[in-house]
Amino acid sequence: MEGSQALRPSDRLRLPPSATRRLGPDLLVSSGGATRPVERLTGSGPELWSSFAAGLTLGEAATRLAQRTGAAASTVEPHVLEFAETLVRAGLAEPAP
Repeated sequence: MEGSQALRPSDRLRLPPSATRRLGPDLLVSSGGATRPVERLTGSGPELWSSFAAGLTLGEAATRLAQRTGAAASTVEPHVLEFAETLVRAGLAEPAP
């Protein structure tokens, strides 16, 4: 993340109040009011969003996703961290204190 430290598996995200809507398997998310763009979370994005909203650490969310998909947690974790950083850059989440 530009200008700050990269997220770690022990970090949690705080999701600000957001408007969400399911569209098939995807999740549409808008945070910050009606003039903000809507972001479309696809693939494992909606599942990760739910995990972060439930208060899981990034590492716990990666482990849960790895167990569900049968992948190794060490393979999934870097992608979860990257996704979390993308949410932060888009203003849809912020690192929890």
